[in-house]
Amino acid sequence: MGLGIMIDVKTIAPLVALILAGLIYYLRRKKERSVGYILCFTVFCIYLVCVAHYTLFPILLFNRTLVERGVNWKTGLNFIPFRELTLSYLSSVQGVGNILLLLPFGFGLPFISQVNFRTVIWKGALFSVSIELLQFIENISHLSGYLLRTVDINDVILNVIGAILGFIVFQILSWAYCRSTSPNETVKGVWKHIHGVLTKSEISGQ
Repeated sequence: MGLGIMIDVKTIAPLVALILAGLIYYLRRKKERSVGYILCFTVFCIYLVCVAHYTLFPILLFNRTLVERGVNWKTGLNFIPFRELTLSYLSSVQGVGNILLLLPFGFGLPFISQVNFRTVIWKGALFSVSIELLQFIENISHLSGYLLRTVDINDVILNVIGAILGFIVFQILSWAYCRSTSPNETVKGVWKHIHGVLTKSEISGQ
């Protein structure tokens, strides 16, 4: 089988748009969320789709030629933390990329959910583990002995670090914003939700 089937984000874009539209309708009509919250929620969902595009897609089906260009499964799996997590890897494109990948996650999460450092860590870890698990399922589904993507616990560690850094950036922005404005300042429109989150005068998602 040389050609096979390739599924990418563009292929499922109509389904993703339909699900997002349903969620927006539910949040707006049923939960009565503000327009500002809906905007933040939509941007965060778009970010999640971008992460899926980078980490999970394209999905190749019935294409043994491309699959066998992957990594042998014996060397493509690592479940031992910090093994081969060297300085050269941390400074590489892949190492830095794994940190940057979840930086927007830690930064954006406070705008749609009430979080602290602890919740950012476990939600970031859960999100990262889910990605690695889906990659593993995608790999073993080919049953060819080759991995299209490596599955590495170190990626989870770096992802969580990225989420923490993103939350720190949010805290710094919140502190700077509070220094320049008043929590009691009257703000209307889309900015009202963002103002409330940054000044902590509004619990995100309420």
